[in-house]
Amino acid sequence: MDSTYTQATANRTTLFLRALGWLAFLGPTFFILYGFTNEYTATRDDVGQLVFAWESHIPFWDWSIIPYMSIDLLYGISLFLCTCKAELDRHSLRLFAATVISVICFLFYPLQFTLTRPETYGLYGTLYDLLTSLDKPYNQAPSLHISLLVLIWVRFYQHIHHVIPRLLTHSWMFLIGISVLTTWQHHFIDIIGGLIVAIALLYLIQEQPFRWHWETAKSPKLARLYLTGSLLFILLALAFGGWGYLLLWPAIATALIAAAYTGLGVSVFQYRDQRMSIPAMILLAPYLLGAKLSAAILSRKRPGCVEITTGVWLGRAPTKNDIQHSTALSILNVTAEMKPLANPTGQYYRTPMLDLVCPDIEHLEQAVQQLDQLNRSGHCVLVHCALGLSRSAVVIAGWLLTTDSTRSVIQAVDMIQKAQPDCVLKPAHINLLQKFKERSL
Repeated sequence: MDSTYTQATANRTTLFLRALGWLAFLGPTFFILYGFTNEYTATRDDVGQLVFAWESHIPFWDWSIIPYMSIDLLYGISLFLCTCKAELDRHSLRLFAATVISVICFLFYPLQFTLTRPETYGLYGTLYDLLTSLDKPYNQAPSLHISLLVLIWVRFYQHIHHVIPRLLTHSWMFLIGISVLTTWQHHFIDIIGGLIVAIALLYLIQEQPFRWHWETAKSPKLARLYLTGSLLFILLALAFGGWGYLLLWPAIATALIAAAYTGLGVSVFQYRDQRMSIPAMILLAPYLLGAKLSAAILSRKRPGCVEITTGVWLGRAPTKNDIQHSTALSILNVTAEMKPLANPTGQYYRTPMLDLVCPDIEHLEQAVQQLDQLNRSGHCVLVHCALGLSRSAVVIAGWLLTTDSTRSVIQAVDMIQKAQPDCVLKPAHINLLQKFKERSL
């Protein structure tokens, strides 16, 4: 017990010293880079302004300087909340990356705050004087304050579990976010930029055990199509300006889907324990919404689900009526971009596959194995993709091959096409099923 206690103490000491080292690096790095860009921008004559007319009605709350400046203390504390080396290094890297990315944006797209802050006295006045001595009305978009706030907020959220402390933490963090506007330090567009940077870093520098994977299931044609769409959204955002910059959101989403079809596959959706990560859900939201609307429109006149064999159904993203019709107690979702249109009442599983491309054999094997386990449990299973025509069909075809070794690929496909004549199984799917059958023997 003594040796265990000693080792634990040594580990905590090592982690504390590592956090101290990171703080000693991050603090000066922030002030040097941030200060340099402020001083440099002050000498430039190409500094722009990006402000909405309604922002002149935002109130100035002198007291909000308290939560605004408290982020400096929380910045340091967040490093010492980390409970392992990997978490500390990941969090520190995010903080460092946020600073570097923001500074690069400040240099390439300099902006200036346009409102004149009222005269303030007393304690608040002293704090504003201190802020003014360290900061100039530049370094606007993206708001580094907001980016750091989100990253720090996530760290506190993951380590504070009791209701009251968590509520107080959320309330204070929210005040910090509001204070960016009410101290008359940033414009609204800066906040949007800061959120984008933070969410992108949470997405790119992911929590363990997530790993990026290069997959064989890809489509250069679709990748080019989505990349073209992304570039078009960027051009429209720059052309419209103002609220048009919101078009950068679908630009990011379509760029990520282009990366998926280039070879990153379903890893861009960042599934862990069958759930998409929150950063991925936010960044991909325009695509996910588009996929949902497209599936709803294209499947309006199609049957919701059909029974392929006893206890196994094939269908689209199911509605409540589809689930009741199939009497399914288990649902296997083989899409990366969809979920049931109604909450399933039984067990719900997901083996994600990309739309419009033939999956690789590893994903097919995973889905077939999951379907087989559910079927053996005695539950009626509904296997669905977006339209119920391709991904779910190839999974059930693969499963049919495992249930009868004498069954050929053509026979398995015929069983599905008799129940769902509109199913789309191309030569690539047939070849995949043939390879799957050979590996299963």
